[in-house]
Amino acid sequence: MKPATRLERAQTLTALASARATAQSERQAAAAIGCPRSTLRDWSRSALAPDDAPAALAAFIATEAGVHWLHRLLVAIHFVITLRAGGGVRLVSEVLELSGLSAFVGASYGSQQALNAALEQAVVDIAAEQRQALAAGMAPRQITVCEDETFHPAICLVALEPVSNFILLEQYAEDRTAVTWTQALAAACAGLPITLVQGTSDEATALRRHIERDHQAHHCPDLFHLQHEVAKGTGLSLARAVREADAEVATAEAQLQGRARGRTGVPPAAPWPRGVRRPLLSASRVPLQRCRRGRRAGSDARRGRRRPRR
Repeated sequence: MKPATRLERAQTLTALASARATAQSERQAAAAIGCPRSTLRDWSRSALAPDDAPAALAAFIATEAGVHWLHRLLVAIHFVITLRAGGGVRLVSEVLELSGLSAFVGASYGSQQALNAALEQAVVDIAAEQRQALAAGMAPRQITVCEDETFHPAICLVALEPVSNFILLEQYAEDRTAVTWTQALAAACAGLPITLVQGTSDEATALRRHIERDHQAHHCPDLFHLQHEVAKGTGLSLARAVREADAEVATAEAQLQGRARGRTGVPPAAPWPRGVRRPLLSASRVPLQRCRRGRRAGSDARRGRRRPRR
């Protein structure tokens, strides 16, 4: 026989209280409800307040309205922590322990993990229902799709519409060929009144072929890869110039402090006269400052920033 749920217990105890309010005996009330007296007594004892919980709260949670409130609170904790904030089930257990709700709800990882899995499945099911219902009244539109693959550990094809941030596709696949991408995206967009006019992704051959040939749409590389190509052409040379200028400054400082040596065993050179130390050091730092400004300017240009003129 399947154990009674918390809600079923609350409904039965409410019916018992209503029957007793009409001057029925416990035996008569149990017979009218169709529940053994021993079970009713056991449920009544379990509804008493735990040692670490307020009696009024325990009495409320023992009612039907209290059970609904407790369920709603627990689902909200799971939804915010695990789905919205990306936290784990152990954080949910910690909240239950610290808030005192563990007196009424099992706070173990196993019990909460099962609830979290059910919640995730419910979200997926509701999303599928809402997708069909909302697609019927959706106005036709042209969209850009952003695509990429993730690996955790299998290949997962991901595509989203950047304006609304709506995830069109999130599906595991055997490979990431153009044919697989086209078939997966076509199935994901079935029933939606949308026209793909542009695809944004990295420069992978399969992704480009999938967008340009199969969908006859424009392909645009994503910003990261554009910046990466520009950085490869300018970043190394700018960084090398900064290192060389930095080395020249270090050499000049060592010479000015009288610590430079020509060969091993040769005593240090005599210190430079005081009157020329500062001008020589300042002159050696000018190229370094110029190289650093050029490196910052290149970085700002890649990010689309404008530096104020001086």
